Amino acid sequence: MTLERNRTIRPSSRKKSSSYKIDISNRKEEENVRITITHESETAFKKEFLFSAQQLKGKKYIHFKWDGKYIIWRDINIQ
Repeated sequence: MTLERNRTIRPSSRKKSSSYKIDISNRKEEENVRITITHESETAFKKEFLFSAQQLKGKKYIHFKWDGKYIIWRDINIQ
């Protein structure tokens, strides 16, 4: 089973140094998470990430930063 989450990058209303938080607190222990990230002004921008239950063990939230070009995940191992 996979939990779905969506986030939109909004540089018009966020500081560049701000991170984006994704709530996964209601995820079941064995549940994977698929995150779809879009951009408020770049309609063609769409990134999808699938995280395994093992990668998210013990986490209630995950965070990423947007540097204007790349999504940079914090506190999570991406291989």
